[in-house]
Amino acid sequence: MVRLVRAGHAIAVLPMPVVREQLANGELRCLPARPAIPPAAYYASYVQDDAVRGKPVVVEIARTVLEGERFFMRVPEAVELPRVA
Repeated sequence: MVRLVRAGHAIAVLPMPVVREQLANGELRCLPARPAIPPAAYYASYVQDDAVRGKPVVVEIARTVLEGERFFMRVPEAVELPRVA
């Protein structure tokens, strides 16, 4: 998706950490959405197998890392983001 957006072929709703660098260097810009885009749900999918006991730990580690990277953050309207010239 990032490649399509960078090439000018698409717009996309993408997590900020995925495009943070491209926003900062002006390759991409954040567009206002009217109406606001509703929050998206994220899911962890895995095979239910009692032999694998570490699943809850792995899911919790993934959640912690994604939250720590602000993967799920929403961009407040008041934030001025880089614009493409």
